[in-house]
Amino acid sequence: MKKIKILKDVVGIEDLSLVLSYANNAKYNTKEDHIPLHDPLFDNPGVNFDLVTYGDMPREVVDVFDKYCKKIQSAVSELTNKEYDPPILGKSYIARYNEGSSVGMGYDSSRPKDVFVSYVFWNSLFDTGNIKFKNYKLGINLQPGDCVIFPEDDDHSREITKVNGKGLFISHFWNAPVGQSPYPGLDYKDIYWGNPLWENK
Repeated sequence: MKKIKILKDVVGIEDLSLVLSYANNAKYNTKEDHIPLHDPLFDNPGVNFDLVTYGDMPREVVDVFDKYCKKIQSAVSELTNKEYDPPILGKSYIARYNEGSSVGMGYDSSRPKDVFVSYVFWNSLFDTGNIKFKNYKLGINLQPGDCVIFPEDDDHSREITKVNGKGLFISHFWNAPVGQSPYPGLDYKDIYWGNPLWENK
């Protein structure tokens, strides 16, 4: 059953400008230059993006991601008529897909059942790559600040077409029903839902 939801302008103009300015100027972890923590990620030959993570982001950018996580929680809960937790704020990141890169058709089969994935787009898909689903057409043009939400399963396999121009900035999040971890190998009891970097500062 199709369960794709598009949130238009999930990120307001001021927040979008703030995050995009940061994304354009941030120092990214790359295959050639990354911290040891990201060795498992960049040892994967299928990884074709650069990454800046939550721990690198200034507080004002993290605050934008916090708002986004709460909107995703509400949207998925409404879509499924089931209570979902928000995406884990401490796992927020911005992926930079450089010119010429692409992502082949597929999905993350390691995710537990009933997990949803969401993509927020920080810059224009008209000038860069685009997202296409194996079995569905979106029927709407995605713009900067929009978000698309869907189940992480084979029926919702997708691809990102070849990136042109200056590159594509995307953030991905996963969230699961209350009581279930969205990440393989991470127990629900060990998840911290707050803001571990900036809380109480």
